[in-house]
Amino acid sequence: MAKYWLYPFKGMSYLVWTNLFWREATLIFLIYISKFVLIAILYYLVLFPFVLGINTVLLGPLGVTVAVVHSVLQVNLYASNLTRLSGFEYATIMFEKLVDSRADHVALVSLIYLPAVQPMIVKPQRHWSKSIPIFIIKTAIRLANYFCLFVISMIPIVGILMVKFLRSGVIGYQYSMPYLAMQNPLQLRAGDVFYRELGKYIAFGISSGLLEVLPVFSGLNIVSSYLGRGLWLLDETRTVQSGHS
Repeated sequence: MAKYWLYPFKGMSYLVWTNLFWREATLIFLIYISKFVLIAILYYLVLFPFVLGINTVLLGPLGVTVAVVHSVLQVNLYASNLTRLSGFEYATIMFEKLVDSRADHVALVSLIYLPAVQPMIVKPQRHWSKSIPIFIIKTAIRLANYFCLFVISMIPIVGILMVKFLRSGVIGYQYSMPYLAMQNPLQLRAGDVFYRELGKYIAFGISSGLLEVLPVFSGLNIVSSYLGRGLWLLDETRTVQSGHS
């Protein structure tokens, strides 16, 4: 389990020492920059006066510096989240290039695109009188979760790290979504897939989340984390391949 936290760093090394992914890296970085600028404009119009006021009251003149640094980190937090979700298409392209660059790519492809799980038994749908209350409860819980994360993210500087840590499992899962789609584990519900490999997602998400903390560099770190997730899948595929041989 411990090795999974290394994959984002392996992806960074692979990105630096190869020139296969410059096009996708550039496009993802431009997506990140565009989202960063747009969110920054909204943030400084809506939230920054509040953040500046609170930090100035609590910390005096030092609060101005803390408010500026925290604001940049918080804008980067939102921009990274949106960029990560917007990069699925490019992650798929990068993985195809990654597989094609391997000598055993034919065997890898035949294994990677096998269904990852067995079909699940489809349960009958609930009546609307039961579905609506359940939907309302789930939505309320989700909104409460987002609100709590937002409040935590308002804690100067440290709050950003806390949010990254608390969402590490989700971050790892989001990086995995394009690769899970390739393997066709679509017979399982998203929650089943998430909790089945939660420990791995947390380990991967902690490292990739910390790499995303750095503003501007986050755009490239997202690329390297996608590559790292691809290397993870290749290693697992080779394990299956060696088990079959």
